[in-house]
This record gives sequence, structure tokens and C-alpha cells, in this order.
Amino acid sequence: MEIEALTGLAGAGFVLALVAAFRQAFVLPDRFTPLLSIGIGIAWNLGLRAADVTTQGWGAAAVLGVMSGLAASGLWSGGKSVLGK
Repeated sequence: MEIEALTGLAGAGFVLALVAAFRQAFVLPDRFTPLLSIGIGIAWNLGLRAADVTTQGWGAAAVLGVMSGLAASGLWSGGKSVLGK
């Protein structure tokens, strides 16, 4: 699998996994989970841009990072409501 496949919104699952790992390692109130998701999404996409994995611009990488973080946050809250936790 090419790592470029994890850029943008496709990286939401990866961001969600990192947020879940962070929540396991550290005590984090639920209200900070969306901010952590957005931060990790931005860092992931900008990191891929810095490593020249993608050809998108820096601004596009940041916007896609916000979008992947928001998508991961939605997956997190949607999963919680479906599972009833």
C-alpha cells in the first residue's frame, strides 16, 4: 500500500487510531477529543507534505488535516452513540 493513500480524508481512520491510542496512554476528558483529532490530522497531513509524499500545497495539506480530524471526531462520536457508551 502506498502511504499516499493515507492523505486527506482517507487518513481519518489513522487519526482515529492515534486518538484512541493517546486516550489509552493518557487521561483525556471527552471534551478535548475533537481538538486532539484535529491537531493530529493537521500534523499527519503536514508531515506527509514535509516528507514529499504528496504534491499538494501546504495550505491544502492543512485544510485536509482539519477535514480528516473532523471526520475522525465524527467517527468517534458516532461510534460512541451507536454502541451506547
